[in-house]
Amino acid sequence: MDRLIRYSDGLFLSFLFLLPFQTIYLLREPLIGGEKWQYGTIGIYLSSVILAFAVMIGAALKLKTSKNEPIDVRLRKMWRDRKADAFLLLFVLWSGLSIIWAQDAVLAGYTFIKILLAADAFVLTRVLVRRGKGKRIVMILFVAGVIQSAIGISQFLTQETFSSTLLGTGVHESWKAGTSVLKNDSGRFLRAYGTFPHPNMYGLFLAVVLVLVMLSIGGKSPSFPLFQRGKHPRDARSSKERSLLSKIGETLRLIFVKGIPSLRGDRVSPMAIAVAQGLYIRIGILSGILIILLGLVVSFSRLAWGGFSLGFAFFLWQRYSRFRKSKDKTWRYPLAISATIIISMAIFTGILHETVFPRFDGTTVGREGSVIDRMSTYADAVKLIKDHPPLGVGAGNYTVELIRMNPNRPIWALQPAHDVPLLIVAELGLVGFVLSFLFAATYLMGVFETKNAPIHIGALFVLAPSLLLDHFLWTSSFGLLFLFVLLGIIAESGSDE
Repeated sequence: MDRLIRYSDGLFLSFLFLLPFQTIYLLREPLIGGEKWQYGTIGIYLSSVILAFAVMIGAALKLKTSKNEPIDVRLRKMWRDRKADAFLLLFVLWSGLSIIWAQDAVLAGYTFIKILLAADAFVLTRVLVRRGKGKRIVMILFVAGVIQSAIGISQFLTQETFSSTLLGTGVHESWKAGTSVLKNDSGRFLRAYGTFPHPNMYGLFLAVVLVLVMLSIGGKSPSFPLFQRGKHPRDARSSKERSLLSKIGETLRLIFVKGIPSLRGDRVSPMAIAVAQGLYIRIGILSGILIILLGLVVSFSRLAWGGFSLGFAFFLWQRYSRFRKSKDKTWRYPLAISATIIISMAIFTGILHETVFPRFDGTTVGREGSVIDRMSTYADAVKLIKDHPPLGVGAGNYTVELIRMNPNRPIWALQPAHDVPLLIVAELGLVGFVLSFLFAATYLMGVFETKNAPIHIGALFVLAPSLLLDHFLWTSSFGLLFLFVLLGIIAESGSDE
């Protein structure tokens, strides 16, 4: 039993690390008018395969440990005790039923599987956080964020990307139409993509990870401020089952502490080792934050910047409120993080001012046409909703219906509505929207009713601009899975404090 649990946890953590990488095996890649129809593409992602195995092991464990109760009894208990889960289940089932009336049933079935996997990711994330592994999840995302930032920074500095089937990356050239670039008097400059298909996705991932890390930082432990709050490092080392972070800390101690002449030999006290160990880990965390912050800047994503600003404001408010209520003495390290971010942002903005400031210039924004494009997608969504109000056009069939309605429009101009709620109404109808709203409402009510303050709730603020002004949190496999993983983290964040 314990071995199966470890396998399931290991697979799920591997899924989280690989989620930003777009490694995919394409099953269908349709062309319309000689151009790729992006939203009709069907493929199997490596991260989704790993998640599916984790789900199967988790389901086997659940069946093995659950009581022999009839399914109707279990459903009644779910409705009575966990209404958010019940509404989520109904939402998933409704998306599956939409296959019946969808024009492209295969695409609807593929979208249904994505929604089903996202719901499973939500459940598994919540289970791990409930077992005290929430901060390990944040650590995995933090490491993935540093790697993504390093890739994105190198892309911006060299103005080149590379193609890799293994990593799921493609070549993006600044002179080609359709590539996300910065335009100013000096020319066209490639924005950072990381391993994502668009800089907005890359920027949002980094912004969310950055806010999660900041909200997870505690100051009680001198050695493991991020992942082992209130636990002395000597206790962690003496535990029979040391955490992964304890092993990392031990490695740092061997590398750094024993290499310092003044701390060598028997004269080294456990507290001195703990303090030195904590110092190096804090420096490592600060360095990682700086790398992610620079990666966020070179994404040049206004949505990600706006979301991070909201999340950072929540972080400052949360720390200030905690200090006012309890005169918390652990404010020094979070204050250092805040000062580092503010100063670094000022420096990065000053260095890159020729490319940063035009992103907010009205003339430049108008020339890009992003606002006009978004408004046209809203008009398309409203028309689809009026034509199919109760049931919608079917999961994933938004652009299928647009192609039918606008056969002469070029395929690149047929895009999903840049608003996730509008997309849900258009694809799953009013029924699907009501179910999603009831899930969100009961979920948020449950979060705020937790015993401790839900510290990670600030990450939802980061998502707000992308939920309302973009579509990838619904249309892309990464976006949907990442959204529900984040919801799972927040659902149990109070119990993980």
